[in-house]
Amino acid sequence: MAGRSGMGNEIVQYKNELNTVGLREFFAVEQDLFMALCYKMKQKGTEEVVLTFDELRALSGYSKSANEHFVNDLKSMNEKLQAIKVNFDDGVKYVSLVLFPTFIIDRETKTVTIQVNHHFAFLLNNFGIGGKWTGFELAVHSRLNSRYSKAMFRLLKQWRVKGGNTWGLETFRELLEIPESYDMRKITQKVLAPIMSELGMPQEDGTPPPFSNLQIKKNQNGKGRAITSLTFSFDRENTEKELIKEGENKGKRIGRNTVRNKKTEILPGWVGQTGTETPLSPEDEAAVNARIAKLKSTRTKKE
Repeated sequence: MAGRSGMGNEIVQYKNELNTVGLREFFAVEQDLFMALCYKMKQKGTEEVVLTFDELRALSGYSKSANEHFVNDLKSMNEKLQAIKVNFDDGVKYVSLVLFPTFIIDRETKTVTIQVNHHFAFLLNNFGIGGKWTGFELAVHSRLNSRYSKAMFRLLKQWRVKGGNTWGLETFRELLEIPESYDMRKITQKVLAPIMSELGMPQEDGTPPPFSNLQIKKNQNGKGRAITSLTFSFDRENTEKELIKEGENKGKRIGRNTVRNKKTEILPGWVGQTGTETPLSPEDEAAVNARIAKLKSTRTKKE
């Protein structure tokens, strides 16, 4: 398992199209490095971004101490990434280019310089409420051990609001880069078992699973009973609009309660904190007494 020292609540965010790019033969640590780079490139347009080795180690949860190990893993990740041609076809244009044309590792300054291809800058920029994007905590991604768990974690986060999705077996194989030699029995043992263990079960330290009530259903055809697709389901997450509406409704409920019961108060944040009581100054005390007198006068007129 990768280390997680120094990691906070960093959120990786990218357009869903990036989930269709298979990270072919990426080891788990290389997936973590790539997601850390995506996090740093978020909302940066096409500008060059420079990261120190220490920053990238912390973001990716990288645990090996030797710099040359780190450099070798970065080189391996980039070589595999350069071999992937990101393809998009909108019906008018077909585009096939590398994602990061600029990738510089400087051993002397201990920095990495990257720049996203301008044709694919949209993948990591301009997110809006209700947009079709995938988002997740980088620390949770780093905590996962299996490369299949990491890949499935990203795919399921795309469907976080719907609460699941169904993939045809061949599409599932392609997205997770499952060897052709794996039959369904081996897929269950080597792929689905670690996915269920890491994504659907509480961890040894008590950490809740990334997906509550995760279920995996094997769908069969009607004739030969062969497995044709897999359905993943879990407790859906609220949309951004639902979260905003929930906050607004909560504010309205608080307001109604305040009208019904004038004794109900929203206490300031400092209530409950320890400290020394400070008496009112003569000016503040006079102001408070004047306000009390005014309230009494208003109440007498109403009566």
